[in-house]
Amino acid sequence: FDWIEVRGGTYFENINFHGQHVVLKAVGGPAETVIDGGAAATVVTFDHGEGRGATVEGLTLRNGSADFIGGGVSMAAWSSPTLSHNSIESNVACGGGAGIAVWGGSPLISDNRIVSNHQEPGCSGGGGGAGIWLTFASGAEIVGNLVAGNYWNTLFYSGGGGIRFWISKSPLLVNNVIDSNYCGGDGGGLYMVNDSSPILVQNVIANNVSLGAGGGAYWLLPNAI
Repeated sequence: FDWIEVRGGTYFENINFHGQHVVLKAVGGPAETVIDGGAAATVVTFDHGEGRGATVEGLTLRNGSADFIGGGVSMAAWSSPTLSHNSIESNVACGGGAGIAVWGGSPLISDNRIVSNHQEPGCSGGGGGAGIWLTFASGAEIVGNLVAGNYWNTLFYSGGGGIRFWISKSPLLVNNVIDSNYCGGDGGGLYMVNDSSPILVQNVIANNVSLGAGGGAYWLLPNAI
């Protein structure tokens, strides 16, 4: 794999991996190295079927914006990259997944701060999953993350202030802290519906709020373990 090391500073960029299995890694960590999307588009996009060798590590990804899903990070076309030790914060979207949106694939999302992501002001509707949205994702691994302070305002047909699973087979959710997220619909912390079958192990789910059902978690017809 190719490596790109990013030195400390703030960079105004919108990055697309274009199918390359590149490791993009900050030298000094997320406190020193920021990729700012300039509220123009998604900060980092994977949409060419990238595998886990395509990696973003140790960066702050902020101020991204998406008309549909994925303001901070968007994964489409069955892409399955690795996100590790990043701070994904203050991103917005109209449809859902303001922090991270996964449409298909089986990514590894580990040891990240996913905080303060939310529905774009002025947008109505949208599905939720302000922190993380997963649709048609099979075998995704979400491990050791802080998912906190994310919010989605839509009152009807939305779910998941923190994390939303929608038609997602056997995602693994281990050792995460899902705290102080808000949803105007159901599932302030977690929302799991439509044949989603997550495996939940040793997560802390606390202080989440929904105006609908399930302040901590809401599920409808999945086989959650």
